[in-house]
Amino acid sequence: MTVAQLKEAIEETQSTRTLYRDLEVLQKAGFPLTNADGPWRLLETSEGAWAIPVSPTEVVALMLTEDLLAPVEGSWLAQPLTELRARLSSSLTPTGRRYCAELRKANIATLFGGGHYGEKRAELEAIHEAIEKQQCVRIDYATPGKSPESRVIDPYCTWFAAGRVYVIAYCHNAEDTRTFAVQRIKHAEVLDETFDPDPTFDPAAFTRKGFGVYHGPVYRVTIDFAPRVAHLIRERRFHVSQQVTEVGSGVRLKMEAAGLPEIAAWVAGFGGEARVVAPKELVDAVKALHRRGLEVAETARDVTSDDTREL
Repeated sequence: MTVAQLKEAIEETQSTRTLYRDLEVLQKAGFPLTNADGPWRLLETSEGAWAIPVSPTEVVALMLTEDLLAPVEGSWLAQPLTELRARLSSSLTPTGRRYCAELRKANIATLFGGGHYGEKRAELEAIHEAIEKQQCVRIDYATPGKSPESRVIDPYCTWFAAGRVYVIAYCHNAEDTRTFAVQRIKHAEVLDETFDPDPTFDPAAFTRKGFGVYHGPVYRVTIDFAPRVAHLIRERRFHVSQQVTEVGSGVRLKMEAAGLPEIAAWVAGFGGEARVVAPKELVDAVKALHRRGLEVAETARDVTSDDTREL
């Protein structure tokens, strides 16, 4: 298109001089524009255009993903992404890279309570190797409150959830599929023994059924939320199966999910603003949490000024 055609095609009125300036900015940013033959056009790949077109916004999207993978920085989970972003950034012009820096300041991604896996690089690499080669792994796993226990697992995949890394694997000790927190793995050794993954096991479906990382039996859960917190339930998606309906001034949430301990802790966090309707196991679990919390609160000592001073 000629500049005149471009000006006619743009709905907002602007001067010809502004159009020329904008086209020059696009060229400096790395877009393969040319007007050697008269009209402005995009170069074809064979004419020297990008073999893999990349825009500054795509580079920024990779930067945001790097933020989310910050807990495993330097590991095989995050390092390839950092290297890819660096290569794509190098294909931009200086103007394009400056534009990336500006966009970066306007977009932030954070993970609260994420783990730190700098000391777990060897374990992560061993698990990655075992997954690729379908080999068994012997791990020393430390369940909270217990001494590390040796287990042999068939690792199916790694699971990055809420800033923490888990391994979904078949556990030979438990003779069942389990989720292992990488932070609790004290040592990992790839064995010569290979395994055949269960063809019926779907890791994505496995992760979706849990309310969090806890698993176990799937329950049909019904919870009523009072008007004061109803907006939180309407605005957010807590589980893939959730259904929210209006009940008076509040809402009722229904879902089919595993991980009763996490669901109970979540419900208890709403205090008296959430009431479990079903199942009974969840009702009892929430009651137990409230009772224990009340016992602790009633026996707490008086707060002194030293306890409340700002750091």
